[in-house]
Amino acid sequence: MQAAVGGKSSRAQTRAGHAIERVDNVTGKAVRLDIQVPIQHISSVLFDLEMRESISVASRIIGDRDVGRLFNEKGLAPDQEALNLWLLDVANNDFSPGNAVEGLLKGLRTGLSVSKMAFSYTTILAQPLGIVSSGSVVGYGRMASTYLRYVSRPFKINETAQFALARSATMRTRGETFERDYQWLLNQLDTQVVRSRFNRAQRFLIVAGFYGIAKLQFWSVDVPTWMAGYNKAIDQGKSEAEAAAFADMWLSRAQGAGDLASRSAIERGTVGRGKQNIEMYRLLTVFGSYMISGRMNRAIQLVGEMKERPSLATIVQNSANLMAIYSIDAIFMLWLKGELWDEDTDEEDRLKIAAQAVGIEMLMGGASGVPGIRDLASAMRGYGGGGGYGSIVADLSKGYSGAMTFAEAALEGETDKNLKSAAKGLVTSTSYFTKLPAVQINRVLDALYEDDRSVRGDIEPYSFLIGRRD
Repeated sequence: MQAAVGGKSSRAQTRAGHAIERVDNVTGKAVRLDIQVPIQHISSVLFDLEMRESISVASRIIGDRDVGRLFNEKGLAPDQEALNLWLLDVANNDFSPGNAVEGLLKGLRTGLSVSKMAFSYTTILAQPLGIVSSGSVVGYGRMASTYLRYVSRPFKINETAQFALARSATMRTRGETFERDYQWLLNQLDTQVVRSRFNRAQRFLIVAGFYGIAKLQFWSVDVPTWMAGYNKAIDQGKSEAEAAAFADMWLSRAQGAGDLASRSAIERGTVGRGKQNIEMYRLLTVFGSYMISGRMNRAIQLVGEMKERPSLATIVQNSANLMAIYSIDAIFMLWLKGELWDEDTDEEDRLKIAAQAVGIEMLMGGASGVPGIRDLASAMRGYGGGGGYGSIVADLSKGYSGAMTFAEAALEGETDKNLKSAAKGLVTSTSYFTKLPAVQINRVLDALYEDDRSVRGDIEPYSFLIGRRD
């Protein structure tokens, strides 16, 4: 990592250079003999060949004496340090300390992502709503006109996408990098030297589970957002290459990104010098790429603009942007889950109850962009553990309780226990290790069975996809 940042040669200087380095720098540590060592080494070498020059150039710019003086004159020394930490994290290529605790936490984090998101049709259906955040970044007028032109020519949609793909490496890899844990898990499966049938089936299910999310996000949000940003830059007199770079930047700013260089510090597991790539911090941001890098950063920017330019026009415009970013998503998700109001609510009270529900959902949406606070939001609403730590503790506890319930039922011969709830707990807890889509499996169980295991008399087709509304 240090060699890459410094732009120095890292080849072995002797025929046994690798052994000398180990003796000098890794004294007392056991030599790993597992077959993954050469795979990881090859991966590191390929990353070094691809990124060394870019990292070296960035390091020289950030570390330049004149640049540092400008940072200090503007009172931005902490920003320069943040850039240095970012560069070190990129050079480190997302490697975590190789201890058992870090490995366990990373495995639980990726298991949580697959368990909750794979085949989740509520997540799939919510993807087009991201266009609201895009409008806040590139301008609602431009976003609306670009989107209308995009959808009004259905036979030209693929041509538009190819235009973007030909000019943007970000767009070409967007389907793989949009979600951090999905990307890491596929890399882990792809670098296994020996793959069992279960591993191959596991990879197939993971790719299939995220396919709908990735494709709908790409076609309904990413392509029109990129085109709106590109056209905006062209109208400002930028060259095609500059316009493509601006479009990439605006897309990441509006929608977030899972690739390492685009993540916030805490998403990378970094909170300061010497406290980098730590899995415990990454767990605070699970599911948070869009919430943190997209919505929350945009909200901070809008509030900052109101402080810098406290004119009536700025306050009204930015407040409307904030309302749109959080309210439209809240209204849609509440409607989808049937939580705007109860069916037996009086018509004159529905608007009031819906407004209260949307307000609470917006507050929780804002909390979801703050690491640590987002873990408390779900519990505060009575839904149990939220965020990374809360979900893991709650779900593993449910798995233990479920196993005990089944054991008691088997030993005592009782049939009146809530075995459906026990089964759901087991499905969810084991999914952290099997990487199977627990949320969707449990929705099928809820759609088919009552708590007493009797088949429901009011089976509703949509409940298999988005869950029961009762």
